[in-house]
Amino acid sequence: NPEPVFAAMDEHIERLRSGGVTQRELDKVRNQFLRTVITNQLKVYDKANSIGQASIDHDNPEWLNEQIAVINAVTIEDVQRVAQTYLKAEARTKVAVIPDPTHEFDPDANVELSE
Repeated sequence: NPEPVFAAMDEHIERLRSGGVTQRELDKVRNQFLRTVITNQLKVYDKANSIGQASIDHDNPEWLNEQIAVINAVTIEDVQRVAQTYLKAEARTKVAVIPDPTHEFDPDANVELSE
């Protein structure tokens, strides 16, 4: 029964919408995001890919040079405003994937091994 999971998610989202996040939570997520941004540019291939992605997503390859400042500028108020704008119950889609309890897994089914 997925309903308890949905209820817990709804409760967490509503708590975020009404109370926002703490400075500690924002700092933790910001640091995780900054680490990802920086480590995704350590190799030449990854940096080239990031430049291409910035050119596509932001129409500006210089976005990479601005990205860290933009991440650091996010405030608790920004997070709450975005949560209140986009995390609305009427805009949610809930999906429950429930496995067939009669299904028996066969690891060799539909598998073609090439020699």
